[in-house]
Amino acid sequence: MASYFLKDETFSDEIIICSFSAFFMFLRGFIVGFLQAKELFYKVNAITLVDWMLRMFFLVLFVFYLDWLTLKDIIYSLLFASFFSFIYALLVFLKYYFEEFKGVKFQYNQGLLGKYWSFSIKTFFSSSLKAGNLNVDNLILAYFLNPQIVGIYQTLKKILSPIGLASIPFSTLIYPRFIRNFELKSNDKIVRDIKKVSLFLFTFAIFYIVISFTLLEDVFDFMNVIFIQEYQSYFVLIAIFSILIALQW
Repeated sequence: MASYFLKDETFSDEIIICSFSAFFMFLRGFIVGFLQAKELFYKVNAITLVDWMLRMFFLVLFVFYLDWLTLKDIIYSLLFASFFSFIYALLVFLKYYFEEFKGVKFQYNQGLLGKYWSFSIKTFFSSSLKAGNLNVDNLILAYFLNPQIVGIYQTLKKILSPIGLASIPFSTLIYPRFIRNFELKSNDKIVRDIKKVSLFLFTFAIFYIVISFTLLEDVFDFMNVIFIQEYQSYFVLIAIFSILIALQW
């Protein structure tokens, strides 16, 4: 993988470290599924928020603590963030688990355990395919182009990532309302909610894109990366796709 996508086999250690980060995110997914089943959506959003805050914290800590930041240091910051966010999610899970199942005796059920593992494996592969589909553009670019171009592309995507993040809570929170209105055959309420949320997301996206566009060159200067005017055209194209994806909430 390092030789094909990063064009350098010396990055194999970084890939191994990154796999541990993905492992903790995978474990956290089981807990998120439990909380969603209990309709504790605010806890799910809190876990996501804690994860992003920890990423920023460790990254800023590494930037100011280390004299020279390497790719491995950045991946380590992601690893620490995924590990501690998993610990936080585990504590939240244990709190609600013991409240509900306190005093309930554990009984070994081989059939139920087999169904659980079967479901987990299917979930793992479906999540892996979904992740691969979301990042297939990076894989294609990494195979045909050099890592620097992929880095610029990723930087522009990361700048616009809040647009996609803003749509995540709405799909989670409004889904139960959609189900209830569908059962009551209140289609007009469903359409009204869709229009209201879509208008809010579109307004937020336009506002955020305008601000980001004006500060785009400053962001590259802050990262000590040479800014080219063509990056503005790339930014606009990625921004359009970001809006379209966000409106599919």
